[in-house]
Amino acid sequence: MELAVGCFFTFGFVRKEVGPRYFLIHGLGALFFSVLIFLWLGREVVEPRAQIWILVFWLFGFAFSLRPWFPLYLGASTAGFLGLTLQVFHLGPLAPLNVLLSTSFLGFSLMAMLLGHWYLTQPKLSIDELMRLTWGFIASATARSIFSIIQFIRVCGGRSENEILRFLMADTPGIFLLMRLAWGILVPLGLSYFVWKTVKMRSTQSATGILYVVDLAVLTGETVSLYLMIQYGIYS
Repeated sequence: MELAVGCFFTFGFVRKEVGPRYFLIHGLGALFFSVLIFLWLGREVVEPRAQIWILVFWLFGFAFSLRPWFPLYLGASTAGFLGLTLQVFHLGPLAPLNVLLSTSFLGFSLMAMLLGHWYLTQPKLSIDELMRLTWGFIASATARSIFSIIQFIRVCGGRSENEILRFLMADTPGIFLLMRLAWGILVPLGLSYFVWKTVKMRSTQSATGILYVVDLAVLTGETVSLYLMIQYGIYS
């Protein structure tokens, strides 16, 4: 659901020059997978209050996919973020912020890669569209990194060096936290420079190839982040 809402959030950062098919294909695709996962697990895990806003997200999202109109985009994004926030609100005051940062990070990384593919169908499309999503990805990666580092310091605060080492190497939550930071934060943050350089050189295929690796790292990292938050109450 985070991935679907994140995809819709990025639609506001590209212009209509990408063509209506861009919004139709990616919008309906995001809605299809979010509906599929809801039908599979929704009745068991989704909070009743969140279900209402998820339904509103689907309605606005479907309408926007057919007709890319800003009020519909605003409605879909707002409803999606509200649904995600209500779903995790009971986990703690930082849980909504953690989820919103994750949603933005997932959305920009995936949609930058998919937009890179879109240049194969529209080779004359301005590179500014991909550059805009690239900057959005870099901004979301930076915000996510700052949040994760602060939370890492909080988790390890008050421990001795030996205790920190034992926590990261021997305790289950520590091992997952280390994996989350190394693979889910450092890798995307490091690769963001190369994405920006290749986009700046107008090498959309190279940028898309790098973004494949970025997406794998982000998806893995955010999955581990959700696990740590739900299972151990650790925000990352």
